[in-house]
Amino acid sequence: MQEKKNVIMLVFSVVVVLLSVFIHYMHCGIGWLDMYLLLSQTAASQPASLTPLLNLILIIPILLLAAASFLYWKNKAHQFIPVLIMLALTFGSISIIAGGDGMVEYHFSIFMVLASLAYFESVRLVVISTIHFYFSTSRRLLYDSGTFMWNRGLSFHIIDDSCRIFTFY
Repeated sequence: MQEKKNVIMLVFSVVVVLLSVFIHYMHCGIGWLDMYLLLSQTAASQPASLTPLLNLILIIPILLLAAASFLYWKNKAHQFIPVLIMLALTFGSISIIAGGDGMVEYHFSIFMVLASLAYFESVRLVVISTIHFYFSTSRRLLYDSGTFMWNRGLSFHIIDDSCRIFTFY
């Protein structure tokens, strides 16, 4: 039974990684939705200084998927295959979000990953992935300079380069 789950999730991981590559190509290579980002008063595409980091974020899920595929080729029921698939899916979702200029729409890939990990019937995998998503998202909310944090009612908060919080009502 574990072998069938591994192969199904490996195929799903391939789809997620290919989706990540497609989104990186569309946003970073072609500039897809740049006009939408400009009109919505969001920065259009990532700055060129982040290109190496974006490429690294794209390569991580590919390497994790390759490692999971190698282990599956060696032993179809290896105990680390679900862990590597979980990491490939988690980093694949992060790659989709980063490659898609951080657009809100791509954040729904987090729920796609968590729902698919439930197929393994392992609470541990879902919890590890959830914790990773929490820390990767909360760090961005708290420490990125000049970012819009949240909107509650009529107030919103902005953090400047020296980590001072400004509240506007």
